[in-house]
Amino acid sequence: MAKENKMRKMICSAAALWMAVIMMLSLTACDTPGEKSIDVYALADEMAAAAELPEMLTINKGDSNEEKGFAAISDLDYAKVAAFRLMYASNGSAYELAVIKLTDASDMKKLEESLKEHIEKRVKQYRQYNAEEVPRAEGAAVVTNGAYAALIMCDDTASAKAVFERAFILSAGE
Repeated sequence: MAKENKMRKMICSAAALWMAVIMMLSLTACDTPGEKSIDVYALADEMAAAAELPEMLTINKGDSNEEKGFAAISDLDYAKVAAFRLMYASNGSAYELAVIKLTDASDMKKLEESLKEHIEKRVKQYRQYNAEEVPRAEGAAVVTNGAYAALIMCDDTASAKAVFERAFILSAGE
């Protein structure tokens, strides 16, 4: 009888452990690790502050011009974008910052390629009409993490990149 109770307790404990594991997996199945609480709007603002960007115009997902704004930097199907903030210089100089969250991280390669093509186009544009802006455009970068990407075109790309990368390190610890 004592062996039966001990066996029953072990089975119940194992079943409870499996239930807990299944529940945890179901809670995390929708998010890639490190992506649980990234606010693209706040992240873009923090990156802009770190890079000391000049006065910028902003387009967010949900704005009336959101699709046109996104199409200015990427040819990815807009339906694949969960959230984004695009900031660009009001005076036409080569300052751009975008933080994008995709609905599915499997589309990241396409987005990354598209953002890099955008940078190449901007470099060519500045070579034609504003050579002073070329170094800034040439120093632009695209960084990614899971379903998130950032386009950074400014004088202090390194500071903006550091803020982006730190956001995922901090969220992984939550």
